[in-house]
Order: sequence, then structure tokens, then C-alpha cells
Amino acid sequence: MRVLIIIFISVLTGVVSAQDSLNLSGAIGLGLENNYQIRLSQKQLDIDRNNNTWGAAGRYPNISLSVGANGIADRYVNPSLLAIAREADSTIDVNTQQTLTVTPAANLNWMLFNGMAVNVKIPFTNAHTAMSRLKLT
Repeated sequence: MRVLIIIFISVLTGVVSAQDSLNLSGAIGLGLENNYQIRLSQKQLDIDRNNNTWGAAGRYPNISLSVGANGIADRYVNPSLLAIAREADSTIDVNTQQTLTVTPAANLNWMLFNGMAVNVKIPFTNAHTAMSRLKLT
């Protein structure tokens, strides 16, 4: 019986292993992977790259399209027919009126002169992107 307990404990300890060992470089790498400030800086760099266009700076026009719809269903009974139908004890046809209104719209906005802000915004955004890139290295 004693031998079985020793064999069972040795098999059990052989199957169960301890956690992986962690050296200094692995700990630093793991810390850098899980650092939220670094993740936020990487996302901000992606946003800066996306916004660094002449269209985002305001050189080109903004075009927006929209469509709206409105529907109305109205049931109408002619009052003169109602009085006649009551006297004759008959049924009345109810008129149903349906209306559908569709409203399309297109907007075009273009700033013709903004005090040379368009020409200043792109170099400023380039500098901001370069600073964000330096923070990450």
C-alpha cells in the first residue's frame, strides 16, 4: 500500500508542472506588451497618420448626403354617408388615404479662405506624427 501511494504521488507531481520561469528580459518584454500608455500612443499615431491628409486639413470640400422618409395613413369616413348608412342600417366603406414623402438632401461645404490655416495644418500634423513616433521608439 505504501508503494502505491509513493507511485501515485510521483506520477501526480510529474504531471503537474510549475509556472514558467521568468527572467529580466522576459519581464520587461511582458511589461511593455501590457503597458496601456504604449498602446494608447500607438493608437494615437494611427489616428495622426489617418488625419494627415489635405482633405482633413480643409483644402477639399465636404460633401454629405441624406435621405428622409415620412409616411401617413389616414382613414376617412364621409359624414353625409354616415348619416345615410345609419338610417338604412348598412355598412360604410372607409376610405384610406396613404401618403409617403421622401426628402433627399445633398450638402456641399467648402471653406474658400481660412487665413492660410490649411497650409499650416499639414506641417503641424507632420510634426505631431513625428513626435508620436519618437515617443514609441
